[in-house]
Amino acid sequence: LLCVLSYMLLTNSLFSQVVDPNLQPDKRKQANWQQEVSHTIKVKLIPEKHTLEGDESIQYTNNSPVTLNEIWFHIWPNAFSDNKTVFGKEAMITGNGRYLYATADERGSVKGLDFKVNDKPAKFSYHPKYVDIIKLELPVALAPGQTITITTPFVVKLPHHFSRMGIN
Repeated sequence: LLCVLSYMLLTNSLFSQVVDPNLQPDKRKQANWQQEVSHTIKVKLIPEKHTLEGDESIQYTNNSPVTLNEIWFHIWPNAFSDNKTVFGKEAMITGNGRYLYATADERGSVKGLDFKVNDKPAKFSYHPKYVDIIKLELPVALAPGQTITITTPFVVKLPHHFSRMGIN
């Protein structure tokens, strides 16, 4: 089964700056912006392994007023990798024993990431505190108004259904 998913396996935050209401209208427009991101995901479900294997292509336009050297991504499947994630800590607070005592085989993750930016290899690193957040270092700075294409293969190990995604 090969298809394009609308669900984003790799997401990055879309955000706007807080705008001072006292700014003049032309200055307010410059201060209010949002990054533009579109995803194409081609994926194959491997039901016997509880995995998704695929490739993602991201068109990313820098609408901010600053040049970017890195982009942060939330790698959602890694939220289900262990009890140290924010999701794991929330499970401890809420008493979600089904997640807290899940075996490694019941947990989720994403592996096989190999990022390229405009066909050039790009390094990434995990946030030192959060295994579900990564920083992609851009090989060339992304100036305001410029668009890049980010690509990567991926393999998602689907967790048991604890919350938001998973298998039964």
